[in-house]
Amino acid sequence: MDKYAKYFISNDEKSSFLENINLLLTTGVSTSNTLKSIKEGEKSPQMKTIIEKMISDVNEGLSLSKSINNSKLFPEYVIELIELGEKTGTLSKTLDLLIDERSKSEDLRQKTTSAMLYPSIILSVSLIVALLISWLMLPKLATIFTSLHIKLPLITKIILGFGAFLSKYGSIFVPLFIIFIYFIVYFLFINNKTKRYGQNILFKLPGIGNLLSQTEISRFGYLLSSLLSVGIPAVSAIKTIANATPVYKYKKFYDFLTYSLTEGNSFEKTFALYKNSNELFPTAVQTLIISGEKSSKLESVLKILDEKYSKKTETSARNLSIILEPIFLVIVWGVVVAIALAVIMPIYSLTGNINR
Repeated sequence: MDKYAKYFISNDEKSSFLENINLLLTTGVSTSNTLKSIKEGEKSPQMKTIIEKMISDVNEGLSLSKSINNSKLFPEYVIELIELGEKTGTLSKTLDLLIDERSKSEDLRQKTTSAMLYPSIILSVSLIVALLISWLMLPKLATIFTSLHIKLPLITKIILGFGAFLSKYGSIFVPLFIIFIYFIVYFLFINNKTKRYGQNILFKLPGIGNLLSQTEISRFGYLLSSLLSVGIPAVSAIKTIANATPVYKYKKFYDFLTYSLTEGNSFEKTFALYKNSNELFPTAVQTLIISGEKSSKLESVLKILDEKYSKKTETSARNLSIILEPIFLVIVWGVVVAIALAVIMPIYSLTGNINR
């Protein structure tokens, strides 16, 4: 199994694989023949190798869900849903659900990435320019000002001191700084054990926090309503949602919700028991879910919740760059002004001395 885990398979290839399986299985083709047909149509050597292993597993008597699990192509919640679909005889509906969920998640990810791209480029370019100016130009200015015996303002001393430091140790400092930034990003946003700290930071940022919350509420409404519609019990459905979410604090709540419902509690009591539940699900959302549970129309209410918050996430994603742009521009403006003052103030002082 480890041999196949090393391959990188794109999200498009994974989604296409699920679509092809769903299409062929609904026409009555056996699982083994379905996988063989998909393998013949594959262009990726990596996918061909993985599917060949799945065919071998199926021929040995393993189910589709177990053979896919062995391939390490998909996260745990995908395997759980396929297994539930096999057990309940709703595999086609479950695969439709997975395909739609992955499509929605990818679409939102692209919108968020696109919204943050422009501000990120501005910040990155500004940082690079500031480093180059400090490394290449400031040491020369420091030499000029020193030779003229000008009394330098504090801001100029600080910036020229940084430039002198880079002049001596820049070839060591800059690579180490880049490595440091990489490890910070890895620690906060990539590593599964520590990325919850980065998520906590993102939730506190203007615009981004709202977008993440709206995305998760929309995901919850869509997945739970869809899972209930194919006959999956609420407890199993919420357990699956807990495995599906990448957001730690929502995952923690879903685990508690699973336990609470198992104990016989209602959504209303669970929301009341969980500390600061209104930070995860606003009071209006909680009221909507509770009313749906009491009226036995939870599935319909959750669909409404998904539609409402899907629109909100689209609007928030569009507005994200508008919110972030002025913040980054202020940061850039601050750097430019600091460097300009550091250079202009000594020159102004020198001009005054000449006039006197």
